[in-house]
Amino acid sequence: MSLYKIKNLDIQIALNQEKKKSDLSAKTMKNIAGFVSASIGLYREDFRFKVTLPEKERYDYYLPTQDDITALLAYTEGKELHTAILLAACLGLRRGEICALKWSDFDWKRKEVKINKATVLTDESEWKVKNPKSYAGNRVLSLSDGLIAELKKVSSKGNVIQATPTHISHRFRWAVKALGLEHFRFHDLRHPYVKLTTKKFATFFENFRATA
Repeated sequence: MSLYKIKNLDIQIALNQEKKKSDLSAKTMKNIAGFVSASIGLYREDFRFKVTLPEKERYDYYLPTQDDITALLAYTEGKELHTAILLAACLGLRRGEICALKWSDFDWKRKEVKINKATVLTDESEWKVKNPKSYAGNRVLSLSDGLIAELKKVSSKGNVIQATPTHISHRFRWAVKALGLEHFRFHDLRHPYVKLTTKKFATFFENFRATA
């Protein structure tokens, strides 16, 4: 069609067809609409872009249980993923924060760890360590005696994790599948940390060692 004959209805029909044909996510549809709007706007400054986009689908995550986490820790013991799972489930850390974490960030005497950076993917598709986007991203977290004991078994120098966030997700997905657990993401390990109290986590490692 001629650029100057395109109407919002034409764009809406095209978007609906693309969604139905490819079953694209709401975010992808939004990106497509944004690209079309910007492209037309270059040549038709008076064009008012107005279409209806599909709403973002709500992700109904499965909340992993303590038994799920115990099984994963036992299955991954001795591997890098084991440490990543501990940090996510017990401290609520994100993948990027875990990958940027250094052993020098831990203070065993104070029983604390400083979280002040994250590994992020740049526009050039390279993983870079950067400061948090918000002030809340800089924080100091308390460490339980059980967690300290587990981490000291693998503590060394340099980075705590050598893998990238993508590597962690892939390895975690295979571990969940191998154990036959209900599907959930690595990110979902953070939810038990938010819901459980510090007191409950103090006994988690004793239970893990008793059942592993």
